[in-house]
Amino acid sequence: MPDAAGWPVIDRGFGAHIATGRQCGRAASDDYYQHIPDADWSRAARLCFYAYRRRPVSAWKVVADPTATAEKAIAQTSADATAHRYLLAVYEPLAATSIEVSAHFKPVGGTVDQAAGIAVRFLTPDDYYVVRADVLEDDVPLYRVVNGKRQEIKGAKTKVSANQWHTLGIRAEADRFVVSFDCKSLFAAEDETFTKPGNVALWTEADSLTHFDSISITPLD
Repeated sequence: MPDAAGWPVIDRGFGAHIATGRQCGRAASDDYYQHIPDADWSRAARLCFYAYRRRPVSAWKVVADPTATAEKAIAQTSADATAHRYLLAVYEPLAATSIEVSAHFKPVGGTVDQAAGIAVRFLTPDDYYVVRADVLEDDVPLYRVVNGKRQEIKGAKTKVSANQWHTLGIRAEADRFVVSFDCKSLFAAEDETFTKPGNVALWTEADSLTHFDSISITPLD
């Protein structure tokens, strides 16, 4: 299925440079997000960067990584260790309710957290679902974030290794969610909190330094 620009939203790579561009979606005075167009993304894909509760915009950058596809990845590079500081890179051209998303990531560092996540049905920086993989806790939980407060729906214990590439996946259809890790299904869960179409986003927490080198988005609506 095509995105809003008429192009398939499948397998977006991050082997490119990014540059600050115009504000998008809200007034320029809002300080918790920034529009970062990646000029080398195929078909002019767009990201908007958000930080939880109007904290300073997170420092997402394209970084060199010889182990990544095209030897580059996108990473949130701020060392701010504030707990429960949620940072998102939102793909704005597409909004969907039923969707399948996977992201290829490598946890590189972090003292408070070493986490990577995928957000779906993103409505605001305070309202969305997110599935997270965490090195320090060796788990993959699914959360709903409501008015900025994170609530676990279900999770599973599994080894999440630092400095290794992993694949995190989520399939959302109506009130049912299926979570996978490294191409193995972990669990299914049900929740009816958010039923409207929303965006997809990459997600990290606190001082997590995580490299993402690709994301695959398949609308199911």
